[in-house]
Amino acid sequence: MITGVSQAVYFTTPDFYAKWLWFLGTWEVHGQSLIPLSGVCYYLTPPSLNTMSADRIHMVVYLTLILTSCTILSWRSMKNSDSDNSETLIEDLLGATHLTMSGVKDDSDLALKKEVGRLVSAATILGGLSLGMICIFSDVVGVIGGAHGILVLSSILYSLSEQWKKENAPIQLLG
Repeated sequence: MITGVSQAVYFTTPDFYAKWLWFLGTWEVHGQSLIPLSGVCYYLTPPSLNTMSADRIHMVVYLTLILTSCTILSWRSMKNSDSDNSETLIEDLLGATHLTMSGVKDDSDLALKKEVGRLVSAATILGGLSLGMICIFSDVVGVIGGAHGILVLSSILYSLSEQWKKENAPIQLLG
């Protein structure tokens, strides 16, 4: 987004761009596309397989930016979606379990709900990191459709494998 806006400003008003927006970067024309050569837009574009080893700063900045943003956004979405009723949601999911936890003497249901709440936060952060790694892989390799294509493919393959398991499961007789 910022790259497209910066390119439009760069070519429509070069004087304004040179005076106020120089930090966004400079571009080189390659056929029908513009390739950023320097500036902020250069570090926001994914590195290619050829340039990864040559420009390690670009690679580290891009990896840090994507992984950090995916992790923070997934954590924030989890916190915002359940901000008022997270205890109620966990209670609805678990119900009265009547399970005991080792080392807990008073109310093991309450301790279990707290533990589940702690694990949900950790799982959300790890999910954000894994989504960021999928996005980085698809950007670097150049998958058509980006990370969306990989996520759709993986969800389709998972649903097909689950359907195959269900169809090929041994028939269980009642009684």
